[in-house]
This record gives sequence, structure tokens and C-alpha cells, in this order.
Amino acid sequence: MKPTNKWDSWKAYGLCQMNSNYHNIPKQYYDDWKFQVEYCYEKYKGWTKFYGPQRNIKWMRCSDYVKDRFLIE
Repeated sequence: MKPTNKWDSWKAYGLCQMNSNYHNIPKQYYDDWKFQVEYCYEKYKGWTKFYGPQRNIKWMRCSDYVKDRFLIE
């Protein structure tokens, strides 16, 4: 699996863009999208912050604040 976030040191992977610099990502995460969903949900329940489009950063919607940081394919 290739990283998909161009501005995050090229280390963000998968459906919820877990960064391997900040998280000890299990090997299964890279090969199984179902495992990714479960892993991301466990992180979410553990208060890992995810930047959804509705989140505000510096008084802006996250989607507007970061729109130039992602490749949409």
C-alpha cells in the first residue's frame, strides 16, 4: 500500500490516513481494508483526532483548511 497524503511526510496510509511516524501500525493494516476500518474505529474510540470535513481548525472548516494538501484520485 502506498502512502496517500502528500504533505504528511509521505507516511500516512489507508482509509483513515494513519501516520506511521506517530502510530505503531500493525502489518495487517496495510493488507486488509476491513482490519483498517476496525483499527481506525479503535483509535477513534481512544480519542485519536481525525480531521473530518466538519472539524474546525483555526476557525475554518477542516475541508477548507487542508484542501490543497491531499491528492484526490
